[in-house]
Amino acid sequence: WLAGRMRPVDGALLLGGEGDLLKAVQPFANKLTDQLFAAREGQLELPRWTAEHGPKLKALLFDASGLTRFEQLIELRDFFQPAFKGLGQCPRVVLLGRAPESLKDPVAASVQRSLEGFSRSLGKEIRRGGNVQLLYVGKGGEQQLEGALRFFLSPKSAYVSGQVLRLGACAEQVRDWTRPLAGKKA
Repeated sequence: WLAGRMRPVDGALLLGGEGDLLKAVQPFANKLTDQLFAAREGQLELPRWTAEHGPKLKALLFDASGLTRFEQLIELRDFFQPAFKGLGQCPRVVLLGRAPESLKDPVAASVQRSLEGFSRSLGKEIRRGGNVQLLYVGKGGEQQLEGALRFFLSPKSAYVSGQVLRLGACAEQVRDWTRPLAGKKA
């Protein structure tokens, strides 16, 4: 970790998933790393990453908020199986989902709840000093994604793993990420 580091991910970041939260990440994704890749061709107008030709991955970000049917859970395997083979040292993995209790469709709520088990399973399988988090993003929490991802995709989160976290709306936004507590008093 380096004080004042502008980009929290020191290496390649792979984005995947088809939910609406990935669209919320797109405006600031280039601020997270200088090596940004997509899992699918043409996704977010980013270059496609492949295990054979791409660089070692430092971080994975998968938006599972669009998964509403059990048949769609295959997308998790399709994304993580090749990506896990391309992980470098101390990788960071973040899954994004919607809070199950906020969904009216019971099947969609069950699918989102299943992400907890999947993320904990990934947390046990990840090696080389990596960690895995699941972020349930509530209504209004999209504006807080940048701060959460800046922490969970960075080396600062080295001792936090296997957690299910909830992200909600907040009244204030951080203006300068190099000095997020500027002007605050304890």
